[in-house]
Amino acid sequence: MLKKNKNAVLAQVCCDMVRLPFKKRFDFIFSTFDSVNYLNTKEKFISYLNSAEGCIVDDGILAFDVSLENNSKKFEKYLNRRGKVDGLLSSREVLQSNNANTL
Repeated sequence: MLKKNKNAVLAQVCCDMVRLPFKKRFDFIFSTFDSVNYLNTKEKFISYLNSAEGCIVDDGILAFDVSLENNSKKFEKYLNRRGKVDGLLSSREVLQSNNANTL
């Protein structure tokens, strides 16, 4: 996604969210696109929170969005789809798992 954005005004950094590389502290950190959903263990989620804590000022705000299990089940029928963008074919299929990790 970063490579696609040719008109970026702000600096762009690609990094592991459980090990944020910033020495500067921020007033606001916003993690988008349900990215915390990919932290599929309690340990990874805690590492993310600790990493963000090291990059945010004392009265700063950490905000993130998540897709909750019930919401995902409600809209699951819309997630399985095929498409074509810029000549590239894509498909997405939701896989069922019996051993989902929970916090």
